[in-house]
Amino acid sequence: MTPHPLLLRYLDRLDQCPGQALTDTFVQAITELQRSASPPDTRPLHTLPIAAAGRAVARQVATETANPYHNAQHAAEVLWAGVALFQAENTARAQTRQPALPIDDGLLLLTALVGHDLAHPGTAPGSGPGVGVIEAHSAALVNDILGRYGVPDDRRAQVCHVIESTEPSRAVPAARQAYLDHPIAAHLLAVLAAEADVLASALPWTGVTRGERLAAEWRGQAPELAGKLCSQEGRVGFLQGLAWVSPAAQHLAIAVWVSKDHGQGAERPQAA
Repeated sequence: MTPHPLLLRYLDRLDQCPGQALTDTFVQAITELQRSASPPDTRPLHTLPIAAAGRAVARQVATETANPYHNAQHAAEVLWAGVALFQAENTARAQTRQPALPIDDGLLLLTALVGHDLAHPGTAPGSGPGVGVIEAHSAALVNDILGRYGVPDDRRAQVCHVIESTEPSRAVPAARQAYLDHPIAAHLLAVLAAEADVLASALPWTGVTRGERLAAEWRGQAPELAGKLCSQEGRVGFLQGLAWVSPAAQHLAIAVWVSKDHGQGAERPQAA
């Protein structure tokens, strides 16, 4: 089985993340979304308040370097995952003759993704604040920045909802169920964000190193949990629990790749 071209492009984008300014990645991600928009959208997207706010969020995230995993590189990787999933979503919609998600929803998704771990303390589950507190704090910080740039209240609320929906133990299952019960755009964006958050960890060519980084972040607080991240069974069990319900994830066959061997020797495919 050959990975979807969008997955191959995503893997290539991951190579660019180390050493690249996160603000540049954010701008490039918006440009990539606009380039693939159908029908074409020729607006100067980078001048919109939400795009300017997103760059400000990216600048703030880029200053946070203490965590081995929850850092600017993770934010960059999640941005490119968001691009791949958003494009796959609209490809899947075109095949079933559904209207495409508008580029404004893509901008909202990318803004939420770049800030979804803003000021993350690096704590392991069960050793830090209560469930959802970290995500709510990140959302509040991002919301403050959005407000300073004049982003309307309704869009700010949507960004915050997407960020808060990335909490894995309760919010991700709740977002998934909300989408399955009512497949509206607001619920879909939350699901896409949760899937984008762990896409690099899900793929057999990149999953091991991401698990090791997160384990390094958790090892001092939760060594048993960190150990599970370094095992094929533990890592894949968590990732399969996401269910990958979005049409985008199904179009890219993510669930199939999650089950593949994540060994160090997994040979990475090359784009044609």
